[in-house]
Amino acid sequence: MDNEQNYNERNWKKNLDDLLKPKTIAVLGATEKVGPGRNTVYNLLHMNFNGTVYPINPQRDTVFGLQCYPSLRVLPEKPALAVISLPAGRVVDALRECGEIGIGAVTVYSSGFAESNEEGLETQRKLTEICEEKEIRLCGPNCLGHLNVTEHTGAWSGSIPREMSAGKVAVVSQSGSMAIAMLQYFKGLGVNHVISCGNQAVLDLSDYFMYLSEDEDTKVITAFIEGIDDGGRFIQAINTCRRRGKVIVALKTGKSEVSKQAVKAHTAAMAGSDEVFEEALSEGGVLKVDDFDEMLQTTTLLLKSPKMASKGVALVTISGGQIGMIADIASATGLDFITFDNSTVEKLKTVIPPYLKIVNPIDVGPVGSDNHEDYAKVLRASSEDPACGLVLVSQDAPAGLGPSTIEHYTKVAHAVSECFKDGVPVVMFSNHSGTACPEILQELFDTGAPYLQGTRESLKAVLQLRRHSFERESQPAPSLIAHSTWASIEEKLEEFSAGAKFLGEKEGKELMSMLGIPVTEPRFCKNEEALRDALSELGFPVVMKIESKEIAHKTDVGGVILNLNSEAEVRKAYAEMIAAMGKNLPKTRIDGVSLQKMAPNGIDLILGTHEDPQFGPVLVYGLGGVYVEVFKDSSLGLIPINREKAREIIEKSKSYPLLKEVRGRPAFDLAPLEDLMLRVSEFAYHFKGRISSIDLNPVRIGASGVCVLDALLILRRE
Repeated sequence: MDNEQNYNERNWKKNLDDLLKPKTIAVLGATEKVGPGRNTVYNLLHMNFNGTVYPINPQRDTVFGLQCYPSLRVLPEKPALAVISLPAGRVVDALRECGEIGIGAVTVYSSGFAESNEEGLETQRKLTEICEEKEIRLCGPNCLGHLNVTEHTGAWSGSIPREMSAGKVAVVSQSGSMAIAMLQYFKGLGVNHVISCGNQAVLDLSDYFMYLSEDEDTKVITAFIEGIDDGGRFIQAINTCRRRGKVIVALKTGKSEVSKQAVKAHTAAMAGSDEVFEEALSEGGVLKVDDFDEMLQTTTLLLKSPKMASKGVALVTISGGQIGMIADIASATGLDFITFDNSTVEKLKTVIPPYLKIVNPIDVGPVGSDNHEDYAKVLRASSEDPACGLVLVSQDAPAGLGPSTIEHYTKVAHAVSECFKDGVPVVMFSNHSGTACPEILQELFDTGAPYLQGTRESLKAVLQLRRHSFERESQPAPSLIAHSTWASIEEKLEEFSAGAKFLGEKEGKELMSMLGIPVTEPRFCKNEEALRDALSELGFPVVMKIESKEIAHKTDVGGVILNLNSEAEVRKAYAEMIAAMGKNLPKTRIDGVSLQKMAPNGIDLILGTHEDPQFGPVLVYGLGGVYVEVFKDSSLGLIPINREKAREIIEKSKSYPLLKEVRGRPAFDLAPLEDLMLRVSEFAYHFKGRISSIDLNPVRIGASGVCVLDALLILRRE
C-alpha cells in the first residue's frame, strides 16, 4: 500500500483528467484534408462534444466552420489538452511551446520517433525531457490518441463506429491497429475509454491502469500488451486495479524463446521472459486470453454474469451430438462438469422423459418445444444443485432458420431470459460464431442476459469467469529465518563474493545450511591422503566431484562420479578424473575434489531463482538432475512467495505426479519441500540485485524429507 500511496501523492502523472476528460482542446495541424488533424476536429464535432475546440493552423482561417488560430499563444484561453498532428521535425518546438504556456496534457499523433531509428529515438528523448521538466502528461508519440465515449470527448485520430454506445469497458492498447479492432469488437457491449499508448515516451500502460482503477465508469479493462519497461510499477498497477474491483482482460503478444544461449545457471534458462510475464499477469489477477474472440466472450460474461457461487458447471442442451462435441472441447480446455446430486436427479425426473438418461451434461430432448416452463424447470433444478455455480445452455440460433425451429428455439431463449431475470446463474451460447437470428435472441438482449458465440471461446470464457470468481490476493508468508541470522549470512556472502563470478558447491551449501536448509556435506580433498581421511568419516558409497573456481557445472565436463563403494574405486576415480581434467581442460585451475555421502534414493528436483530484468527475482522449480534440459519441466513464482504459492508451483509442474502415490509407494510429504522453497525465496528477496541466479540441482526428495545435493550461485556483476 505504501507504493500506491507514493504513486498517488507524489507522482505528477496521476491525474489524467485533462488528457482523458478534456473540456477545451487545441488541435495543432488542424485541417480539412484527410489525416489525423482533420479526423480529430471532425470526431469532436460529430460526437456532441460540449466543450471548445481550437483548430491551430496558420495556413487556414477556418476548419469545418470553426475559427482557426495561427498559434497556441493567441488563443482566448489556455486549453486543457493540446493535440499535436505535425511532422516529427516540428513536434519538439510545439511541445516546448505547450510547456511554456502551461498546458499540462498533450497528445502526439506524429510518427518518426523511437520506432524509426536512432535519430528518432534521440528526438523522443527530448520530448520526454521537456515533459519531465514541465510536468506534461503526454500520450504518444506515434499513437491514435484516446477517446472518451461516456463524456463525448477525447483526441481520436481514427474513425468512430456509427453504432457506438457508452458502457463499462475500457480499451488500452500498445498497438494502434489493435485499438481500432478492439473498439469495433466491444462497441456492442458499451465502451467508455479507448487509449492508444503509442511509444509511451511519458505515460505508459501502468499509468493508464492506475487512472482507470479509480474510474467509476469502468468495470472491465481490456488490454493489448506487447511489453513493459518497469515490472515493479506494472505489478503495482494491476494489483491496484484488482483491489478496486476492476478486472483486466489482457491479450499478450510477442512471445520470446524460453531462454537465450549460454547461461551458467539452469534456472536462468528455465525462466524465460514471456513465462515470467505471464506469471506476473496471473499473480496480479489479470485474465489472460489467447485471441480477441476469447476476450470478447470473457468480457461479456464479466459484465453480465455474477461471480460463480461455486466452481461447478452444468450443461443443458437438446442434442446428444452437441454434448459429445462440447465435452471433447471442454476436456481440452480444462473445463469439467459436475456430477448431479441425487436430489437434483429426482427433480429432473419430473420433467425429462424417462427414455433420456439424467446425467450432466444433460440432453433434454424435446423438453421446451411445447412449453418453455418445462425447460425453465430444468435450468432451475440444475442451478439448485449444491455443486453448481453456473448453468450453460448450448443453443444455436443462426439466421435463416425455418418458422417451426424459430418457434422452438425462441421458447428456449424465453426460458433462459426468465431464469436470468430471477437470478439464476445461466448463460446461453452458440456453438458457432456468425450471424444470429434476432427473433430468437431479442428477449435475451432485452433482459441483458449474456449470449456467447463459439464453443471453444465460450467455454474458455467460463473458465476465466470461474478463475475471477475465486481469485484472491495472496498474503505474505511469515519469515522462517531469524532476524539475527541475516547479519551472519551477509558477512559470509561478502567473504565468498570477493573476486568471484559465481559461488560453487562448497560456498553455496554453506550459505544454504545457514538458512536452515538440509544439505549433503562435502569433504574437500587436495590429495590421496586427504581422500583416505575423508573416507574414514564418510564410509560408503560416496560421490566424487571436481573442485574448481572456474567450473560451474561439473557434470558437463565429466566432473562427477557416483556410487564409489571402496577405497580402491575412489583412488582410481580420483586419478582418472584429475588426468581427464588436465587433458580436456588444460587451462582450467583444478583445486582438487570433494567427497560426500551418497544420498538416499528419491526423486531429483531442481529449485532456484533467476533475476528477471523486469520483475526481479523469480522462483523456478522442476524436475532436476540430468533431466533439466530433457523434459524442460518448470513452473514459476514471483518472489517473495507464501506457502500457498509454493504448493501451487509444485502442483503446476509436469513432474508433480511423481511426488504422489505411485504403485504402492506412499506420496512424499511436501511440507519440507515447501519450507525449502520459502527459505530460498526469502534469501533471494533479501539479496536481490546481488545474486543473478541460484541453482540447487539436484534437490532430492525422499521418504526422510528433502536435501540439497549440489548448489551454484551466480553473482550479479555490473
